[in-house]
Amino acid sequence: MKISKQLPSLVKESALLIVTGKQGAEFYITEKGQINLQNKFEVKPPRYSDKEGFFGGRGSGSKGGASGSVKEINKIENIKDFLRQLKIELQKNFAKKKTFNVYLYAPQYLMRQVKEVVRSVVGESYMMSFTGNYLKQHPTELLKMIGGRADRRAAKKHVVPTTNEATKIIKKKSE
Repeated sequence: MKISKQLPSLVKESALLIVTGKQGAEFYITEKGQINLQNKFEVKPPRYSDKEGFFGGRGSGSKGGASGSVKEINKIENIKDFLRQLKIELQKNFAKKKTFNVYLYAPQYLMRQVKEVVRSVVGESYMMSFTGNYLKQHPTELLKMIGGRADRRAAKKHVVPTTNEATKIIKKKSE
């Protein structure tokens, strides 16, 4: 897919966009004015064949009893599996390509762990991150976010004095 001319800084740039969700990730590459989905994966939680941990009840009203434990999936193990798979995919497909600037999109509760994994693989190529679940977002929207943040950073560098007194002080220092 072609990158819009409204994003001139990203048309010339080679970049890797890593978009993660709760248990899935997509990898987009921008090169020569094009953005393409390079790879994606999803880690599915385990499905159990029987009702492990199912609460059972017996009797009626207040005279009955109940036994069992909560039927839940171990969220920490799922996150570890996802991070393991993310590292494997990054090493397999993108570790050798050091010419990319890397941009990361991840949910807030996963950002720290995902950022550690990405930095361990891509190193100095890592540029910036965006907090939120953008897994189903269109790639051009992701590029607009990068362009918007770059514009805001550039605007912060060019501070304009707001008062006459500040203007006078700056003029005196430059003379």
